[in-house]
Amino acid sequence: MAKLTSISHPLRVDFLPPSSHGLAGQLGMTLAPGRKSQGLIGQWDRDLITDLERLKHHYLCDRLVSLIEDHELVAIGIPTLYEAVRQQGIALSRLAIVDGGTPTDLETYQLLITDLIQALSARETIVIHCHAGLGRTGMLAASILVTKGQPPEAAIAAVRALRPRAIETHAQEQIIYKIAAKI
Repeated sequence: MAKLTSISHPLRVDFLPPSSHGLAGQLGMTLAPGRKSQGLIGQWDRDLITDLERLKHHYLCDRLVSLIEDHELVAIGIPTLYEAVRQQGIALSRLAIVDGGTPTDLETYQLLITDLIQALSARETIVIHCHAGLGRTGMLAASILVTKGQPPEAAIAAVRALRPRAIETHAQEQIIYKIAAKI
């Protein structure tokens, strides 16, 4: 399989249309910057700094939301991710969620959603990532949409329109429905 680098495959961020959340900022989804691991289409061998510079200068990212666990940082070759994000002048929000899983503390998850909605209201450009930018990333993006009034089915469809394999498990879908039921 081919080696996929930051040069051959520049970091891509998929942004939800502003009409889906009704906020002034931009909400995007991507894979882990600097990722070095096997993917569906080949072996990722990305450069962390190149990816972060693309986030900062091409996408004008104000805040990166990381949903990966600490042990994943080492496993996918980006142990210095959080330090590098700060050095780029990008704000960082973190909530560790098990790969393929859901938040263990729904209250903390809802506080993150509230914080991100406030940042989007202040015109921030926010990019969410997990390992592949699908399961946990899609779940959080759809959770933001339902908090802003989208029905769960529409929120899931909006995310999957941009990232077809997003929201990978039934449990992740159920979290979106739980968030919708609480508002």
